[in-house]
Amino acid sequence: MSKAATILAMLMVYLSADVCANDSFEGVIEYKIQSKALIPEIPQELLDSTYGNSQTIYYGKGGHFRIETNSTVGNWEIYRADENKQYIKTKPNAEIEVFDASEEKRVLKHLTVKDAELKVLGRNTKLIEIAYEDGSISRYWEIAKSPYLQHERIHDTWKVTYTSVNIVEKEISDELFQPQ
Repeated sequence: MSKAATILAMLMVYLSADVCANDSFEGVIEYKIQSKALIPEIPQELLDSTYGNSQTIYYGKGGHFRIETNSTVGNWEIYRADENKQYIKTKPNAEIEVFDASEEKRVLKHLTVKDAELKVLGRNTKLIEIAYEDGSISRYWEIAKSPYLQHERIHDTWKVTYTSVNIVEKEISDELFQPQ
């Protein structure tokens, strides 16, 4: 996966958490990941190894979060709300990449919120769709300002769906959000 594709994939995760993370939730959410190629030229094995099949997100006080995915590409990603910075450690790269979240360049095309019939872990959901001028779309099955229950990332050539399978509300040590 190219550096640009890695950044784009990771950025979408950051945006979902930034839009949905709430200071009132502190804990861990585990997700199952399902990826699907939308064109025959992309082998399913490539998507499976790139995105993995599970992800754990740790939500801390103050809007911090840490994402760990069992993929062949990523080690972890940390967002520090107090710095408005994203730190990414990928397996192919020895260095920690740092991104200033205030430098988001995509332009919002539309934002819609609709009631949804989908239930995740027994919880009612809403569909939040965020579309950008560059054509990228993010869908969120949850109420804004809370961790998402289901997140669907749609690209021109593939789709990845993250669905929560376990939610544990508990105190998370701030040490987990230190990019080391």
